[in-house]
Amino acid sequence: MKNTARSLFALAALFSLGWFHQATAIQLIGRNVDTNTTVFEDDGLEDDTVGSAPTTANVGSWVVTGSGATVTDSAPAGFIGGNALEIFRGAPQPFVEAQFSSPVAGGDTLEFSFAMNHTTKYPGIIFQNGATEVARIQGDSGGNYRIITEAAGGGGGWENSGITSPLNVWQDLTMTWDTGGGLFRLTADGSSYDYTSTTAAADVDRVLFRTDSGGAIFYLDGDALGPVALATTFTWKDDISGVWNDSGNWTRDGSGGSFPNSNQHTAVFGDAVGSNTRNVFTDVSVTVNSIRFENTMGGNYRIGGGPSINLVATTSASPVPPTIEVSQGTPEFQAPVHLLNDTTANVASGATLIFNNALDLMGNTLTKTGDGTLAIHNDLITSGGTVSLQQGSISGNGTVGGDVNNDGGTISPGNSSGVSGVPEPSGLILMMMALLGVFGVQRWRRTR
Repeated sequence: MKNTARSLFALAALFSLGWFHQATAIQLIGRNVDTNTTVFEDDGLEDDTVGSAPTTANVGSWVVTGSGATVTDSAPAGFIGGNALEIFRGAPQPFVEAQFSSPVAGGDTLEFSFAMNHTTKYPGIIFQNGATEVARIQGDSGGNYRIITEAAGGGGGWENSGITSPLNVWQDLTMTWDTGGGLFRLTADGSSYDYTSTTAAADVDRVLFRTDSGGAIFYLDGDALGPVALATTFTWKDDISGVWNDSGNWTRDGSGGSFPNSNQHTAVFGDAVGSNTRNVFTDVSVTVNSIRFENTMGGNYRIGGGPSINLVATTSASPVPPTIEVSQGTPEFQAPVHLLNDTTANVASGATLIFNNALDLMGNTLTKTGDGTLAIHNDLITSGGTVSLQQGSISGNGTVGGDVNNDGGTISPGNSSGVSGVPEPSGLILMMMALLGVFGVQRWRRTR
């Protein structure tokens, strides 16, 4: 057994997390975080022939040019399993590419994890689109990793991460890159550095490994801890007003993603603002699966900007429909909100969810649950969709263009938050007349 303390720690972590099985314990792996798909995966060279260049991958493929890249079973102590990849800098220089099964589209987030050991100070990990380099992690003469993105005419220049690139030591590395230009995060054995001078990139379809020092040896193996948990929940972290698409404003429950902007993501606005009201704004469209307003201290959030806040179902085998949850308070959407799938807005008793700009159902159904109030103070554009009131009330002085089905709540035109109970038929007729004058409703019907 070549497993040392590194692998013993990994095994302990895997047992504690319930992840222990060979397929995930030893992997070089690349994933598109936004689509939740694996674009490259290798089981740590275990299926390759010792003494030959790597030829097989579980997902994607290895492509080796030059000479000196071979699978070995005698890498420095500490590697996982029976094999590792040795890259020797001779002549001609070997280039080893992990080519993806499908490109990670520009704007999506790429996460790539592996283990590395090198004998000199200049290992290079290069992200490419075909033959075009778009980002690089490079060991420097001081023994640290530097980062640069070079798409769209060049990034903000090299930055020293301050993370050590030690010689003759195995490191577990993860690179997480929001190719839309938001963030490039380097994580080495649990320590992270965020490079924020990154530029947007076109597609990324491979990672190239090389060493830039003659006679150097560079070893690759699977990440000891296997796939890391991807972040799905992002929580506003400080008592400030700020920008949605700034990674520094959020805490995450895992790796990957710089701010909530994926059909797998949930944005949580909780107690960080205390009893204050803060503004969160964006100048780009953002898309999430769920938004939760959970402040318990009397504080509120206003979500503003645009072009829009989009809510969409997940892309899993059993898609999770989008939701908006309000447990307390009176949070507001001052940005336009688009529902890309049927959505539930659950507003607890005593709480009010306010839409102060266009709410576009885009042909979908908005189901209102919970005993609280949904207040519409501008246009509700159904585009063929429907509002289904299951509980609580809908109020406001906005305009509804389409169907509103009252299946168990109260519809209150104007700025009132409504009264409890379900109106009798005669009261409903009066209410419908008021709605025609105040809301401009095409059709209101009560479903019994």
